[in-house]
Amino acid sequence: MEIEQEYNQIFSNKDADFNPQIMRFLSNVLKYKKTGTVLDIGAGLGQNSIFLAKNGFQVEAMDISDESVKIIKEKSVGLNILVRKSDIKTEPLVSDYDIIISSFILHHFTKKERNAFFEMIQKHTTQGGLNIVSVFVAKEEPFEKTNEKGYPIYLLKSDEMKEVYSKWEVLNFEQIYSKPLYPSKPPLVEYTETILTRKPL
Repeated sequence: MEIEQEYNQIFSNKDADFNPQIMRFLSNVLKYKKTGTVLDIGAGLGQNSIFLAKNGFQVEAMDISDESVKIIKEKSVGLNILVRKSDIKTEPLVSDYDIIISSFILHHFTKKERNAFFEMIQKHTTQGGLNIVSVFVAKEEPFEKTNEKGYPIYLLKSDEMKEVYSKWEVLNFEQIYSKPLYPSKPPLVEYTETILTRKPL
């Protein structure tokens, strides 16, 4: 699988810091939740999972990359983290969680797949539970690109996540200009967006 191989290579840099933006949001999470269950989708190098486990949460970390799973297991010895390799596209959720995190995976999802993903994580969030989602956003159309490796990249529209979570309480939202993740001609104009939302009781 090309995407899996790419992320194995990316995560071989164990000291990379892929999403400092989401760490600020995780600090805010502690204002709303003191304990509970967490699902970290696209867990990467495990920063999110480890932070929450150290703060008393029961965490399940999942990623499509073997390298990611290996690194998180090494870093999380003694912590309450279950680490597993999984492709969320083909392995639907069966349990509910107090917090679900999705960190920069949705640019690999078509619009249809993305809609199904949001529906699934909202369904499997407990009442009063939280979602934290980080995505890459295109400022201008078209939103589907092909990267230099030949497979498609699907960028969200600006504020699309606010529409997705229109029935939830938005606790925090941030948009930041980002250097394009994938080289292309013409270059992609990308932003990152992170949203923290709470499911109604």
